[in-house]
Amino acid sequence: MKHIITTALLLSATSFASEYTLGLSYNTITNSPLGYKKGSFASGNNITASIKEDQGRRFFNIPTRHTLNIGYMDFKMGQATFQALHIGYDKELYYNIKKMQLQAFAGIGYKFVDGQGTNNHRDVMLPSKVYARLGFGMFYNFTQRVNAGVLFTHFSNGDLTTRNFGHDFYGVGINWKL
Repeated sequence: MKHIITTALLLSATSFASEYTLGLSYNTITNSPLGYKKGSFASGNNITASIKEDQGRRFFNIPTRHTLNIGYMDFKMGQATFQALHIGYDKELYYNIKKMQLQAFAGIGYKFVDGQGTNNHRDVMLPSKVYARLGFGMFYNFTQRVNAGVLFTHFSNGDLTTRNFGHDFYGVGINWKL
């Protein structure tokens, strides 16, 4: 009876065991939202920290993990500047091929906006506090615990407002498995 209880405790403990990965990324935006003003140009930066939980789940036999993000964005368009703190949740697919790891993610989030400029600029640049986040990346595995690479991230309000300007960020990231 003691062996059965011990085995049951071990099995239940390992079923809840998770691996965690810390991530840090820096991205830059260089796109001009369509339909704003001829010749206008949006620029800015995005820094995001994330914690990724891997419970060994799969989607069509591809490993998946949950990701919690917190980040900071700054935008500039003409004389208007904006800063936004954002938090979000992503579902990430990842696949290792030799020393490379391919990642794709989709999620939702919320932006806390602050900034300077007219309300018209604010409505154009960040029309909704709720956003969708989509992206992909390619990372090189330096060790079993550390990888670094390039990534693309698209922020969109998902057509929740009449002005639906998305922002594309390109950048670099690093991940460290705990």
